[in-house]
Amino acid sequence: MVRKPTAAERAAAVAALEKEQAIYRVAYLIARGDGRPAELMLMSSMDSVMQAMSRGWVAAPITAGLPYQLTDSGRVALTRWFRIVADHAGVDPACKALYEAVTAW
Repeated sequence: MVRKPTAAERAAAVAALEKEQAIYRVAYLIARGDGRPAELMLMSSMDSVMQAMSRGWVAAPITAGLPYQLTDSGRVALTRWFRIVADHAGVDPACKALYEAVTAW
């Protein structure tokens, strides 16, 4: 059985995730289907896209007209983020703010 994190552990994880919310936003946008370069530039920054690519979370389009793709490690990171943030957005104000910053259009 997996041990549930304490409130202090969750707070530390949320604080670390807040520093990287722009990168998680890129992963989230690509996961929901907004991976075309023009869409990403409207809803995030190229610096965030490049950071996500340098972490191996995102793969660049193979050719013009194709979207960026979320890699397996990007899916794992985004799933981890959802387990920490989205599951507690209803009870933790910091989680709610982070969730809205990443998922809001």
